[in-house]
Amino acid sequence: MSKSKRIPLKERTLENDINYRAPLSYRYVRILAWVILIVVQFGMVAKINMKLVPSSVETLSWLKTMGDFLSNIPLPLFLLANFAIIFQKRNNWKSLLVQFGGIAALLYVVGNILIIHYGYGLVHAFIDVDFMTMANNFGAMLFGLGNSGLIFNIFIDLFLCALLFFFMNYTPKKLKGKQIYFFRALIALPILYEIASIVIKFHVAIGNMSIPFFLFFLLTSKPPFMFAAFLALVIILKVQDYLTFKKRGDLEFRKEHMKTNAHSFKFSCIIFIVFLSAGLLDFIVYFILGASFSFSIGQEIPEIGDFAFNLAQFVIDKMGFGRAIVLILVAPIALLFSYTKTHANKKLDPLVPIVGIALILFVYIEGVYQIIVHNVPAFIEKFFGGGDTEEASKALAKIKEIIKK
Repeated sequence: MSKSKRIPLKERTLENDINYRAPLSYRYVRILAWVILIVVQFGMVAKINMKLVPSSVETLSWLKTMGDFLSNIPLPLFLLANFAIIFQKRNNWKSLLVQFGGIAALLYVVGNILIIHYGYGLVHAFIDVDFMTMANNFGAMLFGLGNSGLIFNIFIDLFLCALLFFFMNYTPKKLKGKQIYFFRALIALPILYEIASIVIKFHVAIGNMSIPFFLFFLLTSKPPFMFAAFLALVIILKVQDYLTFKKRGDLEFRKEHMKTNAHSFKFSCIIFIVFLSAGLLDFIVYFILGASFSFSIGQEIPEIGDFAFNLAQFVIDKMGFGRAIVLILVAPIALLFSYTKTHANKKLDPLVPIVGIALILFVYIEGVYQIIVHNVPAFIEKFFGGGDTEEASKALAKIKEIIKK
């Protein structure tokens, strides 16, 4: 074995770098996340169809099951890609925060417009209901959908992660001495936002409060342990950076080392360990909380019996515990991921979320269209008594005419 191969990873430079370069960059991981997220929406459409038409459960249950299984995977992949983008744009914080904050704001506006224009407009056409009642009902519906209902909330999480990295790594030029520590302390803001979202979810789940859709779209979507995993990675990277500089006292070495394959692979291994640990801890905490909550509920309401554990699981799931277990599955992908790998052509990057959002909207529009085409005739026949009445025939003919147009 040559001498260069015995050099520790943390001591590598571009001259004695290792050959292994992970194949997946932020762009490929992000595309993979969007593809999975789009597939998940097929399961969401199947859920809607199954609720409207119970007879379709046997046919579409596999699609719903697949969607439920995959629904937790996109977020950690987005976080991986987001981590790389944040790192690579760490010297362009304004652009970074505007990008993630802008997408989060755009999706918030889109979500509200869809509910107000289509949801409220459709409901109000048949029922005279006031706005806040409708807002709370749609909020309850979205909350009940679990991960599927949180599709527009993902970029709230990514923006909070960008803020974590910003407060931990950016050093304002006008601040000196202890003022820097006060700036670093602002990292508590995204952490408190995350905690507030968990508390709100808890109170909604136990029935202490209702949540209108415009507040629901501001909640975080990632599980607590997934947030903790990202926070741990931000802190570890900062500590590594500090220790490397402290040991060497050489800014140029630090800059060069962070460009090496060795540094990228070392941090990929750290991501693997952090994700695996977070997934296992979430698994343990999920059952501990489930047991303690069910015992507490059983003590307060003895007549509830075996249902206490199911109720406890419902509350814990809505808070996000148990959903980070998927990190155990995602962890191996980290070993194929390089958070320092870049692309010369950056013009494709803004197109990825645009195409992803467009395809998701297409899935919903086409899905609702197919539900109407296949099920409305049956609804009309049922409404008119099921026979070949003249009214039913006229209604069906009218619907077919509208569909053709």
